[in-house]
Amino acid sequence: MDEWSDSEGNTLPPDNPGAFQNAMEEAFYGPVGDLSVPESQRMFSTKDNPPSYPDRIFELIKDGAKIVTMFGIGRVCHIAFWEPHFSAEFNSLDEWKKTTVPPRAKLHPLTIEQNAITSFKSLTTLVLAFANTTGPGLFLESDYIIGGCDGTLGRGMMWQGMSFVVTLHNEPDM
Repeated sequence: MDEWSDSEGNTLPPDNPGAFQNAMEEAFYGPVGDLSVPESQRMFSTKDNPPSYPDRIFELIKDGAKIVTMFGIGRVCHIAFWEPHFSAEFNSLDEWKKTTVPPRAKLHPLTIEQNAITSFKSLTTLVLAFANTTGPGLFLESDYIIGGCDGTLGRGMMWQGMSFVVTLHNEPDM
């Protein structure tokens, strides 16, 4: 669904330890083995992939598929790198809800910090400042969503739980 990128949408190779695809293959798809999503149905946000998402996903829906979206809730309530500050680009809630693929997403500084802490042992310089991602026009079409929060920083500090609860207690909104 999303992947860190540079401002041109270039991503790390899938086998790079810093790539989101690598993390998903290692931590999710690999362990579930034969029960996993077929590789042909896994959609990772390489530079050229996101624009094809709407057609591919809506074709699957037309053929009767159920759409399952997996994402985490970010520190500033982002969903799949769909950052709250993107709302300034839209004139209405309807316009926002229809957006399937944003232009290269410039990540919020707190998202960069969050990813540095949780994925790169606080090495902020390893986190790319942009991401290829999807918009509400796709994730709001999901039949099921597997969400999560992993923001435990020790000593009982669980900031991501608050973001998760706040997000779940609201209707889709810019």
